[in-house]
Amino acid sequence: MKKFVPFIVLSLFVILLLGLCGPILVQRQQEEAQRAYEAERHLVVFSDLPQDVNDGLAQRFYEQKHLRVQIYSKSDSEIRQSLKDDGGVKPDILIASEDDLQCSEEKRHLAALRLTGHG
Repeated sequence: MKKFVPFIVLSLFVILLLGLCGPILVQRQQEEAQRAYEAERHLVVFSDLPQDVNDGLAQRFYEQKHLRVQIYSKSDSEIRQSLKDDGGVKPDILIASEDDLQCSEEKRHLAALRLTGHG
């Protein structure tokens, strides 16, 4: 019986160690999954505004909503071409001139959302 004592003690130690580490590993996996989800959670925006303005908008939106915004600065013609192409990135939001917005709405590329600013 004495020769089995070290094996029993070692087995109990391993079981105890696994029992304590299991919840820690599960918690780490959940945290990693949450970080991956947050990294992928973002809006895609096409904008005809200058890049520095877009960067400021994206930063401000993240500060207020905690949602990342990936803004592509494009010219009006590049926006129209990107909307026509079947492949590639499609925007969730389009910041463009009224003419481009109406054209996109007519061709059913995007649904219109009318916002008016006061002040």
